[in-house]
Amino acid sequence: MTNQNFHMRLVQTDDMCPEQYDLLINEKKHGYLRLRNGHFQVTYPLSRGEVVYEAYTRGSGSFVETERSGYLNAGINACLSRYLKTTSAEA
Repeated sequence: MTNQNFHMRLVQTDDMCPEQYDLLINEKKHGYLRLRNGHFQVTYPLSRGEVVYEAYTRGSGSFVETERSGYLNAGINACLSRYLKTTSAEA
């Protein structure tokens, strides 16, 4: 197994209607996280990419504060898993 070093950063690109984020790994976009009309969808690597996670939330255009961290963490983990699968296939 290869030792992977990377830096992740979640950048909020809109705060409501829809609430959305870009996930950057080593300063390159590797995920798009968006909540619209109660549907949270995460795509890899960009907005029209593969859906790697989705869920329905209580919040509609933005998360209810108590659910934000759980859904964002699940979306980040899904993108990271997909990223690691891609980079290990390239090695």
